[in-house]
Amino acid sequence: MSLTEADREIFRQRFKEPIELLITREHTGFALMMIALPLLERLLRGRSHSKDVRGLSELFHRELLDVFPALEDVKGAKAFWQSFRHGILHQATFSLKRPGHKEQDFSGIIGFEQLSGPAVALRRSDNPEHIVCMVDPVAFAREVLAEVESDLETFANAEPDRHPIAFVENLSGGVYSFLIPLKGIDVDQESTSSDL
Repeated sequence: MSLTEADREIFRQRFKEPIELLITREHTGFALMMIALPLLERLLRGRSHSKDVRGLSELFHRELLDVFPALEDVKGAKAFWQSFRHGILHQATFSLKRPGHKEQDFSGIIGFEQLSGPAVALRRSDNPEHIVCMVDPVAFAREVLAEVESDLETFANAEPDRHPIAFVENLSGGVYSFLIPLKGIDVDQESTSSDL
């Protein structure tokens, strides 16, 4: 599916403008990450052909490394994903659970910090299980936006049957709604609109 200017405009309105607005405000790191991480996940699922299943492939984590080489290796990418993505999107904070271990806690320091240079900084101590991982949420959000915009077609086409991009349609007198087409189900437009 080829993208149109309307598709690019929808991405700009829904994601780029809200992120740019948050960037101008203080103390928005968690909100920025809550938007940027799912955008990155959709893009990387598209690139690695990962379906919407529990557990991500090593290819997914290698794609993450391509975007953020400071993560050093797949192990670093998995630790980042567990600590930041799973923590922030599931609990609105960082996760201290070690990736792949149900009962073992994370060993290290994770957090937000304004970094000069890369959006993500990862360091290991003498113990390879102990890491320090810091993220600059503003730089991270900007990098994710740039990466998605550079490959918007992959982003839009990542598992389109189960997770199609919603589009805006003008329903009855200027009320805007998100309408997601359902495969094999006819939706009566009259019954989906409401009088507001």
